[in-house]
Amino acid sequence: MAVGFIFPHAADASITLDQAKYTETNIKGEFRYRGIIPGDYRVSVGALPSTLYLKDVRIGDKSILNQTISVRGKINDALTVILGSNAGRVDGKVVLRDGKAALRNTVVIVPNNDRDRADLVQDTVSSSDGNFRFFGIAPGDYKVFAWDQIEKFSWFDPEVLKRYESQGVLIHIAEGARQNVQLTSISN
Repeated sequence: MAVGFIFPHAADASITLDQAKYTETNIKGEFRYRGIIPGDYRVSVGALPSTLYLKDVRIGDKSILNQTISVRGKINDALTVILGSNAGRVDGKVVLRDGKAALRNTVVIVPNNDRDRADLVQDTVSSSDGNFRFFGIAPGDYKVFAWDQIEKFSWFDPEVLKRYESQGVLIHIAEGARQNVQLTSISN
């Protein structure tokens, strides 16, 4: 059994080990895993309020945020999930090349460097007036893309993003910052 804690307390947050093991936190922010089989796992957190983001993951006093947990036997140290409480926000608009609003575009924000951190990737669809919004953004550098058509989740494929890299807009999100961005729709 692995025991963990989430700080600050976020009741009902979901903690997942590579989508193989899922659990929820209790009202005190504690969670438990039973029957973890040997293997390598990454920790992700979901169902967070829009003001929180995943800041760090630790086993004992060692940060494993950008690493896998290698389980080979009993886990002796507590798994601690640390949340940042002042997430950033991105507001924006998608336009066509002629400057008119691009409605129903798929808008994706991906980390510029840590592309293997799926927890930092978000997607949405622009409204009828081209507007979109992302909440719960961890501090860092990101690229934002907007497509008129793209296969769902294909942006997780590095080769797909590589084709459109020059058409994304680079932004920096500081803790608690609100960033505005205008995107030109990528036509496929």
